[in-house]
Amino acid sequence: MLINSKGILRYYGEKEDLLNKDRRAWVVLDVDPNIGRLYHRLIPKYKNADPQRWASHITVVRLGVETVSNIEMWKKHENKEVEFTYDNQIEYHKPYFFLRADSEQLKEIRVELGMAPYRIGFSDFHITVANVKHVTTSQDRSDCF
Repeated sequence: MLINSKGILRYYGEKEDLLNKDRRAWVVLDVDPNIGRLYHRLIPKYKNADPQRWASHITVVRLGVETVSNIEMWKKHENKEVEFTYDNQIEYHKPYFFLRADSEQLKEIRVELGMAPYRIGFSDFHITVANVKHVTTSQDRSDCF
């Protein structure tokens, strides 16, 4: 089931950081932290899933992995409220548990920055709700999900 929600767009890093490959910069959509809390609690305890280190968010741009070609647009939408939808079905891809998400506004912002609508290697956005990074291979029971 798709659920409608809203978040606040945040830019981390300055325009100068975009020109320096050794620096990191991000654009994230901060979402209701209760989304991450709720769905983390729905993961069975035997999965040994830890909550995410960062507050619930959708990563929109991750520099160091991607490149912004239209630097003039950086921070144009700072603190803007953005609508998105997310699927309430928890998915798993080692070592992360996540919810698929999408937003026309986020795709438009990426295109304004001179990027493809989605991050490299992705066909949508997502909200990570938990991980099993601490679990060794012999302890890994996440495939049972």
